[in-house]
Amino acid sequence: MTLGARLISAPRAALISATEVPIACLWVWLTFGEVPAPMVFIGGAIVLGAVLLDLLVDQPWVRSFSNGIVSLANRSTCSWRRS
Repeated sequence: MTLGARLISAPRAALISATEVPIACLWVWLTFGEVPAPMVFIGGAIVLGAVLLDLLVDQPWVRSFSNGIVSLANRSTCSWRRS
């Protein structure tokens, strides 16, 4: 983990390291049979969803799609924006 963290940005490394807690709860559940509370599942889903969303948004096809939306938004037809 420490070697790989040098190759990615600090926010992404922090986000990925945040997955340690939900995965630890999952391992405890599978190993010892201790069932977590429902809020643990909800929190873990939020953390894992944030990591997956971050990894998905960094894909080149998503960046090109969002750049296209921004360029369309900049081509406004409002007369008050034209100079």
